[in-house]
Amino acid sequence: MSIPKLTQKAARAVYEYAGTDGLKKWDDLPPTIQISYVEEAEAAIKVVAEYLRSLADDLDPQCDEDYFVKGSMVALSYAIDPDVEPLDAK
Repeated sequence: MSIPKLTQKAARAVYEYAGTDGLKKWDDLPPTIQISYVEEAEAAIKVVAEYLRSLADDLDPQCDEDYFVKGSMVALSYAIDPDVEPLDAK
């Protein structure tokens, strides 16, 4: 599971993706409906974190700056989702 604040923002973004005209406010939705959007958001966040980690793993450092970039990408992927694995690790 990703960080709760990120998950909450992503769930709201998924809910409001097509616009807000005619939609109930996010805070007024029943918890069961919010949970379904949270689950979708968690799945999307997981894919983004895995993709970022995969990009980092594919990077072949040629200089010191490349190691910094690779390390930053790995750290960011873990910050987004602590359980991230590269896409090809499965």
